[in-house]
Amino acid sequence: MMNILFPFVGDSIGGSHWSAINLYKELAKRSGTNPIIILHIANGPLSDFLNNNKIPYEIIKNKSLAGSTPNIFSIIFSMISNLFLIQSFIKNNNINIVHGNDLRINLTWSFATLFTNSKYVWHQRQVLSKSIKWHAIRYISDYIISISNYVHNSLPININSNSKSCISNPFNVSNLNKKQNSRRKINSLYMVSNSSFLIGYVGRIVPCKHIDDILYALSNIITLDSVKDVHLLIIGSGDSNYIKKLNSIIKIKNLENHVTMTGFVDNPSIALSSLDLLVASSYNEPFGRVLVESMLQKTLVLAQKSGGHIEIISNSVNGFLYTNTSADSISNIIMKIISNKFDNEKVIDTAYNLAIKNYSVSSHANQIIPIYNSLIRQ
Repeated sequence: MMNILFPFVGDSIGGSHWSAINLYKELAKRSGTNPIIILHIANGPLSDFLNNNKIPYEIIKNKSLAGSTPNIFSIIFSMISNLFLIQSFIKNNNINIVHGNDLRINLTWSFATLFTNSKYVWHQRQVLSKSIKWHAIRYISDYIISISNYVHNSLPININSNSKSCISNPFNVSNLNKKQNSRRKINSLYMVSNSSFLIGYVGRIVPCKHIDDILYALSNIITLDSVKDVHLLIIGSGDSNYIKKLNSIIKIKNLENHVTMTGFVDNPSIALSSLDLLVASSYNEPFGRVLVESMLQKTLVLAQKSGGHIEIISNSVNGFLYTNTSADSISNIIMKIISNKFDNEKVIDTAYNLAIKNYSVSSHANQIIPIYNSLIRQ
């Protein structure tokens, strides 16, 4: 039996957690693999999620994790101070593979795993800077997995090709909601007219996501006589100052009757299902998880042409891409979608079938497990 450990901090929950938990669930169903989840924070968003979904986990209370403070001396101190605690857990539970999914975990657990017989898989989910310090990844981990070619190309050049792979995130491909039922629920929750063309943004509300681009595009659209009703849902939480900026734009552009900011939504799949169009306005996104989630809910996608987006969307095939940051660029494409200038249904069906084929949890696990096996044989 192969014991695979997934350590998490526990103070947040997002795309990396959902991806890792989907892999955990798949491994738990397969013979020969025994996945284990560890949290460092007992009462937090991730423990709440795991409890609600009846997913077992253990708690390790420790000192501050490496990377909590971006100071090299603090990082080294945290690595060393957690060494005995993590070593003991790995040895006492006969862990074969430790699979880390965020920076604090990777820095803390990879170093401690060096002093055991276990192997460490470093899952890189963000683009790395060109700093030479990242060359250390090669020496404190056994294998590196990146989530897109965009991220993969940012890995340090000293990492051997046989010690790294690019593997797309996994998704639950059997979670298709009925769009009419989803729309009725969203209409009721947020007082949206059933006749509205419903656009959505789903994700963190922070400046790098450029949600203001969507608002300016919306202000262009509502002035057109050919448009009867358009509504935008901004789903998520984040930077309070940026939220104030967005609210200011909404007021200045007279968008109060066309925009609803919902705040954080625990399960966004119903909201995604209710939309006529998702707009992903972030620049240079490492992957673009919400694009695939929308494709799996048979919702059209319009994304900024950069980063990981262009690895998921082929323009006018399984979604649409806009090539610059102007509001005109976004609004022009949205107007063509609203007026059915494209074959929207064909694009939706192509996107759905591609997502089913390329992003299933089973396919993801089939790529990960051979990596585990090869590491154990070393």
